[in-house]
Amino acid sequence: MTLAILLSPGRVAFAVAIAGLAAFLAVPAAAVSLEDALALDRDGFHDEAVGAWKKIIASEPGKGLLLLARLKLSSSYMKTAQLPESVAAADAATTLAPANYDAQFHLANAKSQMRDFPGGLAAYRKAIKIRPSEGLGYVGLALTQFASGDSKSALKTLEDAKTVFKKKRNIQWYQDTRIMMQQINGFAKYPPNFADLWLENNLRLVRETYEKTVFNIDATLQAVNPSAKN
Repeated sequence: MTLAILLSPGRVAFAVAIAGLAAFLAVPAAAVSLEDALALDRDGFHDEAVGAWKKIIASEPGKGLLLLARLKLSSSYMKTAQLPESVAAADAATTLAPANYDAQFHLANAKSQMRDFPGGLAAYRKAIKIRPSEGLGYVGLALTQFASGDSKSALKTLEDAKTVFKKKRNIQWYQDTRIMMQQINGFAKYPPNFADLWLENNLRLVRETYEKTVFNIDATLQAVNPSAKN
């Protein structure tokens, strides 16, 4: 005698629903779609996004999706204050694609947020070398130089940033960079930790602006790094 005969019509429907849920839960990690992971990130469910990106990585996707997942995982970890994990995810992205601007920029962001300023300096410099026409890399580098106690280098790097923003007619960031230079000069008469909150806010501004206006998901999905293993 079948289950359908033993159960009433209402219970049959319930059994079918339970079976469908069980089948859904048994779907392998690959079934986590890019669209679902991006939606979690966009809607602010960052803890859930961490899980989604980890499942995508575990599914052993193609190189472009793997790179994107590692970058977004690093960002999600940062937004949930899991900084060592954020650095590790970004570091894995640079191992996969060392010549990729976004990988180096994510690593620089994560290292600086963790106050590993030497690591942040190295990664920002690599990002600038890869894409010298992007001004945010210079701003991130300058802020990290300032955090390291090197105001002179920070001011010089911000001059470079101004040149890039002027060439690209990015008036807002050109003006912001000029204000940052004035503020750095003004901090000279105060103790080093006086500017900690200012530094934290501006590093966050760099990260958020980068994610909104520079980071290109489609380009990352098509990124190819011949030196990495397929």
